[in-house]
Amino acid sequence: NKMNEKSVVQLFIIPINTQKQSMELAQEFRQAGINTDMDIMERGISKNLAYANSYEIPYVLFVGQRELEQNKLKLKDMKSGKEELLTAKQIIKKFS
Repeated sequence: NKMNEKSVVQLFIIPINTQKQSMELAQEFRQAGINTDMDIMERGISKNLAYANSYEIPYVLFVGQRELEQNKLKLKDMKSGKEELLTAKQIIKKFS
């Protein structure tokens, strides 16, 4: 049963109409050694959260236009439900 498989993904990126920037961020995080995956199907936020949950991915990252303008990304801790706005550098630090 696929649902019981724990994913090795640490960070799942949910692009909010920001496919291109999200791709670049995914690359940056992977190069920093963070096991990163992202939604390329444009599934919508609730479907993506359900997906991350079912694979027990610990963190999701929302990449929206507004956040990008502030150079911040919204990181959600799936266990605690806590969300924080961080720069890409801060996120990399968090995982290292």
